[in-house]
Amino acid sequence: MIQKARIACQGLLKAWINDQLTPKTLLNKFRADIVSKKQKEADYVARAEEIAKENGEASPTRQVFMTIPELRPIT
Repeated sequence: MIQKARIACQGLLKAWINDQLTPKTLLNKFRADIVSKKQKEADYVARAEEIAKENGEASPTRQVFMTIPELRPIT
């Protein structure tokens, strides 16, 4: 969910950067929001990896899933 929100913010920012009428304060807010969302993503991935390491049964399953190219830790 946080990843989708970040991607949506990035899309809006990209569109608004090309509009000269967009206030700089709005652009800066979206940049800050994107940075915050990226950090949250990293925190969630780190916690998920901790849980996988703590749970011996989940670790082999995770390794199998991570061999699928489309899957990433955030998935």
